[in-house]
Amino acid sequence: SIEPGRSHGAPGPCTGETPIAKKKSTKALPDAALILECISYGQAFAAYHGGFRADPDDSSHYAAKLGEEYSTRADEALDNITRLRAASRLGLDAKRRVAEVIMHDSITGRHYSIETDEAQFLLGFVDDVKIYLENERVSDRIAEAA
Repeated sequence: SIEPGRSHGAPGPCTGETPIAKKKSTKALPDAALILECISYGQAFAAYHGGFRADPDDSSHYAAKLGEEYSTRADEALDNITRLRAASRLGLDAKRRVAEVIMHDSITGRHYSIETDEAQFLLGFVDDVKIYLENERVSDRIAEAA
């Protein structure tokens, strides 16, 4: 069920608090905003496609109308995910999971090609991995020299 006072597909309650913000640690988690957007994308994506699986109408009239909100939220989240760079292993893992969702959707026949925004995300993800690995390589060299 949908919680009162909560926007469908939004990453947290309307109070602006996120589950990560409720932690007692004073140190912010790296990539917290990115991770929340990845989760929001996954939830909106699943809700959108779940509606079509549940719709008994062969033309998916009901699911299409009700799914607009989830589709919009997924698009917004993907734009944010594409813009945000991963700075930690958790951030990279969150983006990897979004990439899996996109690729699985493409090969299971729901979409026969990757959309432009999905391709932009995947290229940005590849850049994140490259930058992260280059930074790890530099860190390893510094540690070896010490």
